[in-house]
Amino acid sequence: MFRNIRVAIQGFDGSYHHEVVKNYFGVNHTILGCNRFSDIPKMVAGGKADFGVIAIENSIGGSILPNYSIIVNSNMQILGEYYLKINHCLLSLEKEEISTIKEVYSHPMAILQCEKFFENYPHIKLIEHIDTAYSAKKIKENSKKHTAAIASKTVADMYDLNIIESNIQTMKKNFTRFFILGEKSYNSVEEVNKASLYFQLAHRTGSLEGVLSHFSACGLNLTKIQSVPIMDKIWHYSFIVDFIFDDYLKYQKLLKIISKELDNIKILGEYKRANYD
Repeated sequence: MFRNIRVAIQGFDGSYHHEVVKNYFGVNHTILGCNRFSDIPKMVAGGKADFGVIAIENSIGGSILPNYSIIVNSNMQILGEYYLKINHCLLSLEKEEISTIKEVYSHPMAILQCEKFFENYPHIKLIEHIDTAYSAKKIKENSKKHTAAIASKTVADMYDLNIIESNIQTMKKNFTRFFILGEKSYNSVEEVNKASLYFQLAHRTGSLEGVLSHFSACGLNLTKIQSVPIMDKIWHYSFIVDFIFDDYLKYQKLLKIISKELDNIKILGEYKRANYD
């Protein structure tokens, strides 16, 4: 479906974001690694990338709120979603064992997802780093002894690292949901069956309940509601909702109804629902 495309991600070759790109777009792609999630829409808007891939929530760690704000404040459209099963491995140089490891590096979300495993090893210091794959790469490049990284088996194979232990995440069924971003949607009305909306509400009792009641009334299945702080209004929140539908006309009916009640509403994307195993 896709050929010779450029995809911006947070992270580097071998990262979980990279795995999503390979699974979603196929083999003909170029990875453009970014240090910050906020750089992803900039790369697309600036014409350096065709698409962006951004993690949005994890089944253990929950939602990544800053990434919701990045999407809302950009001109990007959510074009699709992808659920990746995460299997975290503890990687090191050869001849290391868990007893010899003093420091472990990885992305903050990966560390969070493996906290319970490290409760049994209080001698190990957990250190946050910008990326799972990059953490492993630096261990290999610098021949760092007594050091390990949390990353995937793909990364272990890529840098010829020792897997001390695999599947170390707290919940063995561990999934991360990713959004596929672009400036313009390629989805047809016939393909889409899911949408994400952003809106703000008047700060009064029952306002959220009133809006949400319209979803069931229009025959739509609300799958997620996420509150996001409004930066310039302390203790005020905006909302992002995901919902699925079997009839595009029902979705259009909902938009017509709630647009009359909300001053600030934004369609973040209309896309095809993804499944996870």
